[in-house]
Amino acid sequence: MIGDQGDVLTRLKAFLPPWYGINVTPVLDGLMSGPAESLSFDYGLLQYAILQVNLLTATDFNLDFAARDFFGLAFQRRSGETDNSFRLRLLAEIFRPRVTRPAMVRALTDLTAQAPKIFEPGRIQDTGALGYPTFALGISGGYGSYQLPCQCFITVHRLKETGAPLFGGLNSGGAGYGLGLFGLVGIGQLQGVITDDEIYLTVAKTVAEGVTGWTNIVP
Repeated sequence: MIGDQGDVLTRLKAFLPPWYGINVTPVLDGLMSGPAESLSFDYGLLQYAILQVNLLTATDFNLDFAARDFFGLAFQRRSGETDNSFRLRLLAEIFRPRVTRPAMVRALTDLTAQAPKIFEPGRIQDTGALGYPTFALGISGGYGSYQLPCQCFITVHRLKETGAPLFGGLNSGGAGYGLGLFGLVGIGQLQGVITDDEIYLTVAKTVAEGVTGWTNIVP
């Protein structure tokens, strides 16, 4: 393989004068294997560094550093999240549209996997009206008001949690005294958890300046 110890050793021997011999040279190979291993390590480190300068190929903690450069501590890797998953979320966040109503729907849908319900009291498409096609008493529409300018009401559905893998819950058959995995699990160990603070922060980052988005989080 290009860059491994054997490859580097072959390349080093190619620079030697012919009278050294390039075929069966066990003593020479032993002497040059040390430098070849060091150069192979350097080559691997160089290839790794090349990957980290591009967000599309960066890996490990370098992705976390990139996220911190863009968003500080407001955007972080979730517990157990892979590089590819985190990269896709990070790229989406960098190029995410803001301010508009469609931008709010997209941001919250990306976060919770469910579209939010947005109600603007001064928007007839939300409130409905007699003779208006989106109005049906008790089914669609709502009480409108022009006394609430620059305000909207957002209903967000919390993403269903998948729990902590391998741990049994209370009253489950997966754990008991001396049996199975049983313990106190912190929120950081739960997979698929979207905290309320993350939802509120998403609304705050997306809503237009001067607009209040009253947010109700429901199961």
